[in-house]
Amino acid sequence: MKSKSSYLTKILLVLFITNSSFSQNFLSTTDFTKIDAEKLTQGEIQKIKDEMTRKNISIDVIESAALAKGMTPASFATLKGRLQSNSIPYVSNVQLGSNLVETPVAVDKESQNNPKEFRSKIFGSDLFTNHSLSFEPNSNMATPVNYILGTGDEIQIVVYGVQEFSTTAYISKDGKINIQNVGQLNINGMTFESATSLIKKSCGNVFTSLRSGQSDLSVTLTKIRTIKITIIGSKKPGTYSVSSLSTVFNALHHAGGPDDNGSYRNIELIRNNKVIRKIDIYKFITTGDQSDNVNLKENDVIRIPVYNCRVSIEGEVKKSGIFELVPGENFITLLNYCSGFTETAYLSSIKLVQNTEKELRIIDLSKSEFHNYIPKTGDLLKVGSILNRFENRISIKGAVYRPDDYSFESGIKIMDLISKADGLTEDAYKRTAQITRLKDDYTTEILSIDLDKLLNGDSSQNVALKKNDDVFVFSIFDFKDQLVVHIGGEIRNSGKYAYIENLKLFDLLHQAGGMTILASKRIEISRIIKKDELINDQKDIATIIMVEIDSLLSDESKNITLQPNDVIQIRKIPIYTNQQTVVVSGYFLFPGSYTITNNNERVMDMINRAGGLKLDANPEGVFIKRGDNYIPINYKKISKEPVSIENIRIQPGDELKVKKYISAIKIEGSISSNTEIPYIVGKSVRYYIDNAGGSDGKGLKRKIYNKYPNGAIAKTKSFLFVKIYPKVRPGSVIVIPVKPERKEISLTAISAVVGLTSTLATMVVVLMSVLN
Repeated sequence: MKSKSSYLTKILLVLFITNSSFSQNFLSTTDFTKIDAEKLTQGEIQKIKDEMTRKNISIDVIESAALAKGMTPASFATLKGRLQSNSIPYVSNVQLGSNLVETPVAVDKESQNNPKEFRSKIFGSDLFTNHSLSFEPNSNMATPVNYILGTGDEIQIVVYGVQEFSTTAYISKDGKINIQNVGQLNINGMTFESATSLIKKSCGNVFTSLRSGQSDLSVTLTKIRTIKITIIGSKKPGTYSVSSLSTVFNALHHAGGPDDNGSYRNIELIRNNKVIRKIDIYKFITTGDQSDNVNLKENDVIRIPVYNCRVSIEGEVKKSGIFELVPGENFITLLNYCSGFTETAYLSSIKLVQNTEKELRIIDLSKSEFHNYIPKTGDLLKVGSILNRFENRISIKGAVYRPDDYSFESGIKIMDLISKADGLTEDAYKRTAQITRLKDDYTTEILSIDLDKLLNGDSSQNVALKKNDDVFVFSIFDFKDQLVVHIGGEIRNSGKYAYIENLKLFDLLHQAGGMTILASKRIEISRIIKKDELINDQKDIATIIMVEIDSLLSDESKNITLQPNDVIQIRKIPIYTNQQTVVVSGYFLFPGSYTITNNNERVMDMINRAGGLKLDANPEGVFIKRGDNYIPINYKKISKEPVSIENIRIQPGDELKVKKYISAIKIEGSISSNTEIPYIVGKSVRYYIDNAGGSDGKGLKRKIYNKYPNGAIAKTKSFLFVKIYPKVRPGSVIVIPVKPERKEISLTAISAVVGLTSTLATMVVVLMSVLN
């Protein structure tokens, strides 16, 4: 076998020659049969990549030459996979004899910089990115009668009826199965249907009831062999092991579909070095035709060449994106692929952006050219939308029964339009109506119509209308203020109510849902003082009317007539206050919610109402939660001295709590191990710290404190260098604070301090010399 360097030389021979002589020299002299792509070093692969980029040689050109000169598809797939690894760019659409790389302008710059977005715009790509659509063969379905059996398949043979027999047969490497008492049968390459007939015939020589019809025989494919196929030009090229029931579409889905420059229309299925089928994915997408979704065989090659023509269409079409066209397809074909125009598409012409040799150009493609235009690769077609205006509209609004837009007809007059709108409503203001019209110079004018004269037959008022005229008929209510009254306070539905003539106070109270249970008999009405002229010495702007009513509203003398903009206030009973509660929780006999009975109710009163503490409650653990604060309670003291200042008043919203009795003492903070020590009467803080393993050396012993169950804090005190630790009670938590970390002063900081001191000293010397 030749060395790896000779393999590299053969491949680089393709890369170093000019494009013009590539097909002649390489195809006639180079032999790829002995090149092993797996044995090429990474450095050799990188050199090939670099030269491909520099010379603008496409991997597809190398593929055609390599396969033609004996390189197997599987070996080339390995080479291609290594060339495409690590995202090293390569040229993918270069024609022989040319250094031009074809890049479609149909893709915007943002899409080009975003491979996922670019790929999603290619029509048909979602067929291979949709994980729920994999074309996996159904292993539970009946075996197709045309299924070709081969080595690795396993079948089950069952005879049932008068005679019974069951066996499993595996197709060996020589293509045979062995049936007990029947012998060996060669079924390799036979269809499932033919093999079943052969097995039945052969078994009939042993099981006579099969010939007489007293028994029957069934053959089932119980294990399906795997086959190896190769896919070239896909997103994930390579050799795949798939079920022998797999189809072309299933294999393409495994390989991620065509790569970014791969064709969706001219995919080749190669079997025994011959193209046996051209696959057009669009045929399946647009019609559901699966005739191209053929079953695969061992060593099949699916080759995806680069596309020849891609165009892009956007705007008012039902499916915008990038579409691949084949020879003979025109704009109407493209339109069918994108499911046609939307309902608002502008159909008179389409903007076409096209490549030239130097730059881009825009072409207006008229409707008459749709059937004849053959799109070119790189075309970008933009379908606009119709204008948001009407070509034949007139409008009437206001006091008519059917205000709306209507179609304009030549010679239509204002009376005709009023008739179309089913006439004027009863509240129509008949002195005038208005026509708003756009003049020829695009300025607006308003024409006034006397409706009273028009309705009485004055033809001079029956004006002829023009396209886009807007007619407005006023209502008499347009010229009246919207009068209201306001009501608030202890009323069920406070707010603003429409004023109507002769509106009475009791009427408004009923409209507002009646007064609440907290309402007093006193009602205040505030009324604006109307002034026709300025009075210098008058300062009041409103007058107050006080009314006292009974709850049944029976005294009609108090039912005064209201005026527009009156403000009515229903006052609350002055001595009424809402009931307020506190929550009692924890280890009380009767926890729950309690109503405060008087303003002087205290903690001990509430504890007594709750039945006192349970037997397992901790008297040291009584406290009040008031908002975000915790207030410790000295239960032992207030239970003996209810008049003590510590028996504080209860406030609305308080939560009075008591904890369960726990005898253990917790030690936290700078301790060898956070733990709990059983409480022993009389033992000091030092005892519990020592029994927890002592301090870890990082604690501030002079800052040790006790946190009692009721939330109170007791700190360590010192007297004549003697530490006096706080008393320990059941349920206490002893905390040893951790010393704050000291930051070492850096040499730079020391240098800065020294420099500053030196400067200050110099300044002092200078200042002293000046003063002297």
